[in-house]
Amino acid sequence: MRVLVFDSYPDIGSTLSKLLTRRGHRAEFAESMADAQRISRTLAPEVAFLDPTLPPAMQLAQYLRDQLGRDIFLVAFASWTDSADSIVGLPFDHYLAKPASLADLEAVLQ
Repeated sequence: MRVLVFDSYPDIGSTLSKLLTRRGHRAEFAESMADAQRISRTLAPEVAFLDPTLPPAMQLAQYLRDQLGRDIFLVAFASWTDSADSIVGLPFDHYLAKPASLADLEAVLQ
């Protein structure tokens, strides 16, 4: 699966990207909105893990939705406590709490 990771903590983002790559996915970590847009044009991600606490994350989610439509599964990847209400009204398909288990990550990528 092709995966884009955009996280407020570069260590978390790059680690998640490396972990997913080792698990057989093609994952790339973007440190900025410009990086994410560039990567999305070449990678055409099927899934994006976006930290919605980053100011450009909502703009990026809308950009990805505009570019890829329903072909991309947008995951809000954050440490919010109330997952059910966290993404209501936001452009995300799923919420995954940090820290996520490997089983939870793989379930999202199925």
